[in-house]
Amino acid sequence: MRINRTRIRNLDRYIGWMPDGTSFRVVIPVTDEKMTARLGLVAEPGNGETILPNIVGPITRFNADGRWATRRELPKERRYIRTVSWRWTTWDGDEHEDYRDIYRDCYPRNLIPPPSIELTYVEQDSANYIVSPTLTRAPGDAASAMHVINMFLELFHACEIATADLADLSPPVLRQVNWKLLPAGIYPWDKVDEHVAHAVLRMKDDAKGLILGRQEMLKSLGPDECWVGEGGFDDYMAYVFKSKELVVLESLRRDNALYIFTGDWRPVSRLTKAQILQNDLHHGRVVHSKGWQARLASYFNKRAA
Repeated sequence: MRINRTRIRNLDRYIGWMPDGTSFRVVIPVTDEKMTARLGLVAEPGNGETILPNIVGPITRFNADGRWATRRELPKERRYIRTVSWRWTTWDGDEHEDYRDIYRDCYPRNLIPPPSIELTYVEQDSANYIVSPTLTRAPGDAASAMHVINMFLELFHACEIATADLADLSPPVLRQVNWKLLPAGIYPWDKVDEHVAHAVLRMKDDAKGLILGRQEMLKSLGPDECWVGEGGFDDYMAYVFKSKELVVLESLRRDNALYIFTGDWRPVSRLTKAQILQNDLHHGRVVHSKGWQARLASYFNKRAA
């Protein structure tokens, strides 16, 4: 069954004919390179490449980042919002710049974890497809199925429900491509700068300055490797410090915190975004309020002790 809509709200209309317990996938044939680029894959992906989709709208954003549920029944609390750049001129004409943390009284909120559904590029019988994980027709799985269908519709404006020959749509090996390692050696910081510059292209100048300043600070610590996120991870960079056995996962968004991991980065890089950020797998979390550089440095000092 093919669905050509911007979004569905009644799941039974599309899979209600299936008996409970039926396995199915959401799929879309790949007709041009724009589809794989929109997903977040390179121009010529390989069979089995699996990625957290690019954020292109509210559904893919929820899939990658989750959603905050505001608790209006609870008293408000003081919360850090962001850091802004503040410029002023003194009476004698000297210009100054500083950073100021913004706090507001807000209702408490709980994070609804991201589904982190990853999609796979499959080559089958001289045709190419983008496919979802196997889903099940069951009352308890209805929300997940609707989320996946609506994610396809947001990405590609159409999708198909496939119930037959699911084995043919399953590649023998899934290859995660959520992270890309930049070349090592005499570090090509111009490549890092190029990636960051593209990420902040549409930001306001004060936000750009904050983001670029963070990256410069991390570069000054002398990382051995730098990984850039692909697809739904493209708002993060991972700086690897081998001698300290530390990895700093830094956001390219102004309001996100950075996360610190210890040990080998490779197992972490194979996890979903939800597993990395929501399951207490990180060693530390640093909010970018005033003094964040010193708080980050304390983790490095502890490793040196």
